[in-house]
Amino acid sequence: MIKTSSMQKRNRARPRTYSGILLLISLLILPYVAEGGILENVVDKLQNTYRSIDELSATFHQETVTRAGTRSAGGIVYFKKPGKMRWEYRYGNDDLIISDGRTIWIYQPDLNQVIKGRLDDNIVPMAQNLLAGITTLNKDFGITMASAGKETYSLSLTPRTRISNIENLLIEVDGKDFLVLSTTIKDPFHNKTTIRFSDIQVNIPLGNELFRFNKPDGVTVIRP
Repeated sequence: MIKTSSMQKRNRARPRTYSGILLLISLLILPYVAEGGILENVVDKLQNTYRSIDELSATFHQETVTRAGTRSAGGIVYFKKPGKMRWEYRYGNDDLIISDGRTIWIYQPDLNQVIKGRLDDNIVPMAQNLLAGITTLNKDFGITMASAGKETYSLSLTPRTRISNIENLLIEVDGKDFLVLSTTIKDPFHNKTTIRFSDIQVNIPLGNELFRFNKPDGVTVIRP
């Protein structure tokens, strides 16, 4: 547990637009269960595509809809196997999320603080990273084809066993290259977080320095 402080109270007073982003990442890596036909074909191609990708970058736009209203943010995201990721917010806020595959840093410049923790303590325990998990299938979700168009497929994932704050996950997949175009999480309280990816680039070398966090002087470190 993080001890309560005035800084944390400020943090709770201004909800972050990335509130669902780590959960989206973690669920993306959970494997899928397919049941024949077109659905099985789409999931197999999706899995094979991500097996062939070691590095990925994209522009992202995030929209969170709650009873209090809609919040938007976005920027650039980078993934690298094994387990590395970097989310740079360019609008909506100036936050930065970095993981080297073991430790996750959530840097909030306006609060002059960074939250440091183990990756598996901050996300769903079986989760590691987008690139790692889309390549493996298991029994965590039941999958149905929400829609099948000429250019995209939408997969609806429902947890087979209860996952905190998750009612349903919708993944939109490109029908040509089988890359994930968007993810939408709905929780039991009718909140919805959607992340859309564009300008996706794969297997362009990314330096390991992208996935290291260098703490600025004077920034408070908060540990769960």
